[in-house]
Amino acid sequence: MIETANDTRVPCDLRFTLLLEDGEFEGTAAVARPVPDQDRSSDQLASIWETYESISSVIDEADVGVFVLDDAFNVVWIDKTIEEYFGITQREVIGRNKRCLIQETIRHRLVDSDTFVETVLAT
Repeated sequence: MIETANDTRVPCDLRFTLLLEDGEFEGTAAVARPVPDQDRSSDQLASIWETYESISSVIDEADVGVFVLDDAFNVVWIDKTIEEYFGITQREVIGRNKRCLIQETIRHRLVDSDTFVETVLAT
């Protein structure tokens, strides 16, 4: 469960990728994707809710960037780490398609942009 900037709670799947350069840890990238309504059951929601606090705690304390996307892969929320990593703001990316955002804005800010784009767009 991710809480958005407008205090809406969104059940989601969360995927993390380590960013390595020459075998050295450079950071992480994560993608949070809302779980479609038809996939939700009360058991799943209960389980998601139970882990919400621990996940949000990890995200808040870790140096992890999080994108939350809708079913069309449009950005609905990013965390402060994403803003800091890529020099972008929530205001400029909310509503943009993830693939376009990666290709047009983010990839040019990375040393190994091809690997990053390949990894992120595969999710």
